[in-house]
Amino acid sequence: MGYIILIGCFLFLSIILLALISALRFIFKKNTDFRNFLVNFSLSGVAVLLLILIFELVFSHLPISDGFGCTLASRLWMKKYWNPINSYRIRDFDHDIDSLDSKKVLMVVGDSFVAGHGIKNYSDRFPNLLGKSLGPRWEVIILAHNGWETAHEFGAIRSYPHKPDVIILSYFINDIGWIAGKMGFNPPHLLTRPSRFASALIDKSYLLNFAYWRLYRLRTMGNDYLDYLAKAYSNRDIWKNHLLELQNIYKYTQRHDIKLIVVVWPQLEHIEETRVFTSQVKNVFIKLGVPVVDLSSVLDGKNSGGLTVNSLDAHPNEAVHREVAGLLFKELNRQ
Repeated sequence: MGYIILIGCFLFLSIILLALISALRFIFKKNTDFRNFLVNFSLSGVAVLLLILIFELVFSHLPISDGFGCTLASRLWMKKYWNPINSYRIRDFDHDIDSLDSKKVLMVVGDSFVAGHGIKNYSDRFPNLLGKSLGPRWEVIILAHNGWETAHEFGAIRSYPHKPDVIILSYFINDIGWIAGKMGFNPPHLLTRPSRFASALIDKSYLLNFAYWRLYRLRTMGNDYLDYLAKAYSNRDIWKNHLLELQNIYKYTQRHDIKLIVVVWPQLEHIEETRVFTSQVKNVFIKLGVPVVDLSSVLDGKNSGGLTVNSLDAHPNEAVHREVAGLLFKELNRQ
């Protein structure tokens, strides 16, 4: 409703200026400098308003994902591309539980990296690409949701009505955040939001919303956040409790004779800076005898612009999903 009112205001101002031009040209015909100034000023105003209106309409049909889903363009993106959604509210199909006994079942568990944030076609995600490579003998079940961390993922594994043959656990470095928050250690604010007055326009205008976030950018995974992660991973109590979360998943797979493979993601814009965190997690699973696909080593040295969805969305793009699918396929064959 607010967007319609905004468009109406643009049109109303354009009509007012056009009426003023008509009055000046056809009623007040005396040619004076002031009259000519008003005519030219009004014509320029109409041209600017119509140009803004055109851009507004263009941007209102331009879906672009961002890392936090806070822009109007990202809402358009989610509405257009975030499908299919199954009965668990997960971006995946519903699977026929009764038919799973006749197949090898692979469960891919994680957060937005597995769910495919920024990936338009769900079939271009690494779990789907891996399933295609494995063939019809395998059924790939995706348990992933934006914002999930280790505790949520373990809960989803336990509650699913079928035990898989293999679990691929996708670990991202912010997975320590839930347990850190429970212990009173919260991350810094990552978003530079507009003032309340500015929000009245920015939250309703697709053009202004796009311009604001492009100019101010999202302070995602900047130095403040990296400092927060360094403190969380080095905090003995936080790490001890997070380690228990990771060990719980391992123990669960051992109890139920499930093969576990872990893929560890760095922050794609700061691969070298976050290697200390990925190595800390990788070493946990290596000591447990769990195979680990360490993407810090695989992706290091590559331009981050060629790894991420776009400048506002640091999730992996389709090319990275393809590479990860290939690595996991090789790892599954080795097992």
